Amino acid sequence: MLDPGNSTVELDEGPILGSIVENGWSAKDNYVFKKYILDEKERPVFYSTYGNVTVTDKITPAISDNPGLNRTIIIENGDAKDAVLIASGSHILRMENGSYNINGRYYLLPSSLMENEMQIIEGVGITIPISSSKVNIQYSIIW
Repeated sequence: MLDPGNSTVELDEGPILGSIVENGWSAKDNYVFKKYILDEKERPVFYSTYGNVTVTDKITPAISDNPGLNRTIIIENGDAKDAVLIASGSHILRMENGSYNINGRYYLLPSSLMENEMQIIEGVGITIPISSSKVNIQYSIIW
């Protein structure tokens, strides 16, 4: 039997919005956490800003046979020079089922639309470039 207390996944620390510079990553340093609210199912939705950019971040339990979480990040007023860091890791391996093993700790399963935009930066992680003024990023974290 699986002990839920032993099934934990730690999300990355620090700002998720930044810029890709010389094949590296530069996180935005003007991150401001604004608030969180509870949705209709009493799950938290987090709101932050980076200057004029607003970020909505929602994590919900996955509805499947695999233990996991679904994450939705919405960026509004984003800059085309920026990107979102969805997973940090120095060892990222693409699996046959389309998921990505992140440092052997967990798997990231991108939505089919998102996978074409993903960029893996060696020693940094997986990023999604900001392609318009409003970007909706969805993926699953499974273990």
